[in-house]
Amino acid sequence: MAARGIVMEAILDRLSAVEAIQTSQDSLAKGGGTRFNWRLPIMEEADRNPRSWVISKWPWVIALLGMILYGATLNRWVSMASLPVVAKVTGWDWSPQVNGPLLHLVTVPFKFLPEASRPVALNVFTAVLAALTLMMLARSVSLLPQDRTRDQRQRERSEHSFLSIPSAWMPPLLAALVCGLQLTFWEHAIAATGEMLDLACFAFCILCVLEHRVGLEQKWMDRLALMLGVSMANNWAMVGFLPLFVAAAVWIRGRAFFDVTFLARTVAFGSVGLLLYLWLPLVATIQKSTPSSFWDLLRIELATQKNILLYFPKSRILLLSLTSLLPLAVIGVRWPSSFGDTSVAGTVLTNLMFRLTHMMFLGTCLWVSFDPKFSPRELGYGFPMLTFYYVGALCVGYFAAYFLLIGSDARGGSRGRRNPSGLAAIAGMATAGLVWLALAGVPAGLVYKNYKTLAAMDGSVLRDYVADVKERIPAKAPVILSDTSSQIQLLSGGFGSGGAGESPVFVDTQALQYGAYQVQLAKRYPDLLPKEWVESIEGGKDVFDQRTLLRIVIHVSSTREVYYLQPSFGGFFESFYLKPDGMFYRLHSYPTNSIAALGLDPVEVSKNLEFWRGRETRLTALADLIERKVPDAVAVGAWYSRSANYFGVEMQKLGGLNEAGQLFKRAVELNGENIAAIRNLRFNEGLRSGNPKSMEASKTEEKLMARYRTVDELLAANGPLDEPQSCLEIGTVFAQGGLSRQAALQFLRVQALDPENMSARFWLGNLYLTAPLPEKTLEIVREIRDRKRTTPLSTADSIELIRLEALAVFGKGDTPGAEKILQEARKEFPREDALLDTLFYLFFGTRRFEKGLESIEEQLRLNPKNLRAILNRGATYIELKDYPKAVAALDQALKLDPGNANALRNRAIAKLKSGELDAAEKDYNELKRMAPDSHVVFFGLGEVASARKDKSAAISHYEKFLELAPAGSPEVVVVEKKLKELKGGL
Repeated sequence: MAARGIVMEAILDRLSAVEAIQTSQDSLAKGGGTRFNWRLPIMEEADRNPRSWVISKWPWVIALLGMILYGATLNRWVSMASLPVVAKVTGWDWSPQVNGPLLHLVTVPFKFLPEASRPVALNVFTAVLAALTLMMLARSVSLLPQDRTRDQRQRERSEHSFLSIPSAWMPPLLAALVCGLQLTFWEHAIAATGEMLDLACFAFCILCVLEHRVGLEQKWMDRLALMLGVSMANNWAMVGFLPLFVAAAVWIRGRAFFDVTFLARTVAFGSVGLLLYLWLPLVATIQKSTPSSFWDLLRIELATQKNILLYFPKSRILLLSLTSLLPLAVIGVRWPSSFGDTSVAGTVLTNLMFRLTHMMFLGTCLWVSFDPKFSPRELGYGFPMLTFYYVGALCVGYFAAYFLLIGSDARGGSRGRRNPSGLAAIAGMATAGLVWLALAGVPAGLVYKNYKTLAAMDGSVLRDYVADVKERIPAKAPVILSDTSSQIQLLSGGFGSGGAGESPVFVDTQALQYGAYQVQLAKRYPDLLPKEWVESIEGGKDVFDQRTLLRIVIHVSSTREVYYLQPSFGGFFESFYLKPDGMFYRLHSYPTNSIAALGLDPVEVSKNLEFWRGRETRLTALADLIERKVPDAVAVGAWYSRSANYFGVEMQKLGGLNEAGQLFKRAVELNGENIAAIRNLRFNEGLRSGNPKSMEASKTEEKLMARYRTVDELLAANGPLDEPQSCLEIGTVFAQGGLSRQAALQFLRVQALDPENMSARFWLGNLYLTAPLPEKTLEIVREIRDRKRTTPLSTADSIELIRLEALAVFGKGDTPGAEKILQEARKEFPREDALLDTLFYLFFGTRRFEKGLESIEEQLRLNPKNLRAILNRGATYIELKDYPKAVAALDQALKLDPGNANALRNRAIAKLKSGELDAAEKDYNELKRMAPDSHVVFFGLGEVASARKDKSAAISHYEKFLELAPAGSPEVVVVEKKLKELKGGL
């Protein structure tokens, strides 16, 4: 019976197809040669569609339900995702907005509200946008035609093929529930991230396409073009979707798309929308919020979009399209009734394949809403990718309608056809039943999966963090520095809305190098910086070096207490060190004539231990939220993890191994990817067991370390490491970067943890020489020689020890003693270049250039291609004012290494001193090509122009030198004097 039912249905389908062909031929015969009517009649819902309420009223009911849901779960303050938008509107972020002009425009009215109420007001506005987006989704599902396959055309005969069965209300509802309850959509619906505005624009564009399909009314295409222009200016992703919307318009209109009037009008509306690109550069220029010009800001805006579009992995877009754009493309095709096979078996197989394909797409789109590994949330590189979720939900609505329509025959719902029997009827009922099951099960599953996560994103996690910082802030408003803009913005909001007491001064150290930021700080905190300093930079494009910033911090610390929000390192910490105080750190100046910092006293240790013990319950709850991947908890957990790791290191240095172990363990619980805490915990376990082992990195640790391009990035994200091998590597990086004190502290720690490590001792000896603390270097030399060891020093280590001793003796002013040490060592090691090189240094430093040349010649007899010796020969001849020999030596160096900047610079100096101005200028221009921002080059070019009496060129080069030269450069005073003379002469 079942087989007979399928065969009979196939025969009836074939007869229907033949009848449709005959009707089409009759119509063409009567139409006087007309081949196709490209226009559809305009829809009159109330008169012609008995289910018009599904299209006109039901979407608004769904929007109301969405508004109730999002209002009930609304974020009551900010989330980490919404912080950038809220910070712009509230003024917590100093920098001018360079992207998102539509977002800037629609949020302008919120700036007139009280500051404390703006975050919640923005969240409410976002919830309204989310509800409207669901309304547009529901209406779009209702407007999707159910005539794509033969099965649908035989069952749905309503005008425009809108679903007209009694359950037509169900697909829009299912689509809205799948989209609205999906985690990414939900979290961006209750906090003002700006993403919901972009999605609402995208949803409106899709709605315009579907509305235009119904009646081909020009107004919908005008609206589409205008919104596409506006959306592209606001959101880089819409640039990528533009070709798809154009293709959809061509698909719907056919040849009518290429009508000149239509194209001109559409392009005109789109161009009006694109004018929004000019809005943010215009605002910044009028408000003078940045020294950058209008065109610079426009280029930044366009370049940002271009770079994201070019460098976002195309393979991921393709993968995401398989569960969104591909099903949508299938929906867009009106499949023929026959693919050339006129047999009954072929028809049955075709019907079966269509149904299986639709079922596969429906199941996959529903699965994606639960965020599997191939979902937009997992593959988006941090971007929400809401458009892909939206398209997937749209497809869910269509496929649900398809199966409800196909299954309606089993209940006698078709018009003009016999009811099927047997297997076909059972299959129809089963698929329709599955869709109804999905309506109940999928939303329930999404709520179960997502609600706890969303409930935790009410702003409470961030408020607790702010409360922990506020608890330790002293009564007198301090200056709080931070390397992370997000933490500065968060605390600015937390303290700004707190009311009582004088608010601290928050300073973003990453932005402090910019003169424009310093001007903004001076406006907000008038007493922070010297007035004359601010007046000297106002309106300029100044970018300051690290030494200038250090002077600013020293000035500020002389009048206020200064704190850091996170454990940090870098230029400031050659003069200051940190002491932890809960979640932030007091900045202290180093003691005079000391490399090491003062450790924590018992009171400070007790206060910090009390802080961490008092938060055990809260941090345990936070770890639970982190395990559920609550975004706010993950961000805050990383901050707590870094601080716990830092204090753990301090406790380990003081000998509190058990307390340190507990802190490292807590740091790992709060951030399972904190590689510093992971390695510190492992080494701590070895220390506690009395058997510290060599720390070979595991494969997991290697993967975590590979995420960071530099040591700076690793330390900034995780805090310090406290095991010998890591300290040695970090100290080496610091030493090579000129952070001598911080490098020395790392090597001292290696010494304490691994007394047999010679590399750290040699590094320390060299760093003490540059301090200069030659006595400390001699102490290390004596300690190495006196230490009993199982294996003797290598030849390289012995020579390095001699070199250190000689330079330390020389540093104490005993030049003959240093020379004697080196000459005696040469008897034992006659062919060691390092000893000759050190001798040259002694002779050059005491201006005994002839003796220095003897050392150089000895080096070159050992190795005629010794580049360092050749360079030293050229420098020595410059000091002796024998410029032809200097040039000859430097020519030889450049043959060995054509790109050697030192050789090129010294040759330019030698030629300038000898009066070869053209040759000197040529060398300086080559240096300029190699290093366009080198202040040394412009000094040399200024000297060349001055020697030629070319005052205009000299002034230009000297002014460029002053713009680029670091503060404290010895040539600055000379150049300033020369400029006064030159300008006076003019």
